[in-house]
Amino acid sequence: MRALVLLLLLLPLASAAQTPAPPLPPEPAMTPQIGDKPIRTPRAERLPDLRQRLDLARRRQEAGQIDEAIALLEDLYAANPGTSAIWTLLLDAYREGRRFDDALALIERREADGLRSPGLLAQKGGVLYAAGRPDDAMATWDAAVALAPEAEQSYRLVSNAISQERLYAEAAQVLQQGAERLGNSLLFRLERAHLFGLGGEYQTAARLYLEVLAEDGTAAQPIQTQLNRLIESAGAAEGFDAAIQEAVASDPFNAAFREMAAWIALAREDYARGLDATRAADRLGAGDGRAVFRFAEAALAAGAYDEADAALDAILERYTNGPLVAPALLYRARLAAARAEASGERPSTGLATPLTDRARDAFEQFVADYPGHPDTPEALRRLADLYLGAYNDPDRAEEALERLLTSTRDQAVLGQARLDLASVALQRGDLFEARDRFGAVEDAMRIGPLAEQARYELAMIDFYEGFLFSALARAEAMDDNTAADVANDAVSLRLTLDENAGPDSTNAALRQYGRAALLHRRGLHADALVTLDSLAAEDPSHPLADEVLILRAHALRASGDFSGALASLARIPTEHPRSYFLDRALFASAEIRERDLDDPAGALDAYGRLLDLYPGSLLAPRARERLRALREAART
Repeated sequence: MRALVLLLLLLPLASAAQTPAPPLPPEPAMTPQIGDKPIRTPRAERLPDLRQRLDLARRRQEAGQIDEAIALLEDLYAANPGTSAIWTLLLDAYREGRRFDDALALIERREADGLRSPGLLAQKGGVLYAAGRPDDAMATWDAAVALAPEAEQSYRLVSNAISQERLYAEAAQVLQQGAERLGNSLLFRLERAHLFGLGGEYQTAARLYLEVLAEDGTAAQPIQTQLNRLIESAGAAEGFDAAIQEAVASDPFNAAFREMAAWIALAREDYARGLDATRAADRLGAGDGRAVFRFAEAALAAGAYDEADAALDAILERYTNGPLVAPALLYRARLAAARAEASGERPSTGLATPLTDRARDAFEQFVADYPGHPDTPEALRRLADLYLGAYNDPDRAEEALERLLTSTRDQAVLGQARLDLASVALQRGDLFEARDRFGAVEDAMRIGPLAEQARYELAMIDFYEGFLFSALARAEAMDDNTAADVANDAVSLRLTLDENAGPDSTNAALRQYGRAALLHRRGLHADALVTLDSLAAEDPSHPLADEVLILRAHALRASGDFSGALASLARIPTEHPRSYFLDRALFASAEIRERDLDDPAGALDAYGRLLDLYPGSLLAPRARERLRALREAART
């Protein structure tokens, strides 16, 4: 506010930037007074122009030197008693310095000069309230309105002054009185809604916003924006929900009300109710299914798979020839893949994998039915991921990626596909071909996340092959500011190489661990376990022992031995209490309990302990997300 006043004051000076500053006005013949207190005569050592003096006062005030700022502003006001901008700055400074008597005297002098107005009395009421005189403040604010009770601006000025004292309900009441006195119930409605929201009267605020929405169905988005600013406050979601349900009950065929009902249901993570409201809004508003599709996206992201599936059903049933059919089919395939991952299905265990198979078939069907669709490259990429990650079938993965290369000209998509082809070679165990392909990606991209991922993979290949110094040099050269996952992986590799050298010059243990890591990466988990067990038997006290346990747990889990994986993870805090991997061990054990053993209580405990013991862990955000999801699932 001070900056705006200062700008308005100095606009004439800015237009004369090429001419000398005008001389200061002459000294007044009489010494100005504030009440009975004379203002000090301006100092002889006055700064050369008004701009510099105001700027100095502002800097003093911002630096907390309020008395020095007041002295400068009093001098300026003495020299320029008719300048409203200086008067306002001096009033603000008096308030900030808690010199309320001086502030009141300054206002009363202006009243004595015949400048009494609703705005002046509104300011006076604010000073009185800050001075600890609430009754006098309220009486003054009433008087401010009474000066011009037929003017809308009177109510706005007084309401703004009251709200600045954080008396939001009282400020809203002034506007309510104004609407009643002026005979217009629609007046100040948005301002009142905003004030009630700030004051914690969330249901009242939402009712007023919904009155506006009833007249203008296009206002849903801006209203949601306003309510989103308060939604995290205690009781806000419940208050908004109650008001919205009232509105829907009063007018069940209002599409805008249904849209608001869908919004609050999603905000409260009630996806079943959100789906009903979204479908109703789509039908009532003669929609094109886009709102239902956005709901399916949100539900899939939140793990509400049944509701996401039902939303996709609604699109495919109602819009059989519409533009959303293909995206809905692709999303159905993605949903199947998400269900498979959440279920813990792993073809490597030799057990049946119906969910994974369903996802594979859905992606294959999409590619067959929509060969030229813009989403086909994504379907091929996800299909390759399934073949490589779930089925450990590098040949089928390579086939999908080769088809992807011919289906798009998008350089980012092509770069990712080439990176994936390098991973295919690595999974086959062809390290020479993998090195060549990762190097080609690095050379082609130079910068960005794909180039950094390629550099990291080249460092890992060095590690797998036992070229430890080269691996360390590559890892140390990586940019720590790159994509978080790659940077974290590079840090882990550096720690492994830095802290686990020896005990002999050949670094035999590290090289053996690198071979085990490659076997695990290739999906040869039984061979990886044999190598790890041999390493642990040869040197059980080696600094690598905690990493051996972590890798062993991952190999056991991939093989379907979930109890063995948990047992391996449980050894880390007891045998290696200072291990860098303590938080990772807890997170892995929580995932196994949640996804593989259907033990939500055990998962909740493990995620909770991770947050309690390692609140700064890089895994903490993911742990919080899983905790919220598990608790929501328990409530439903």
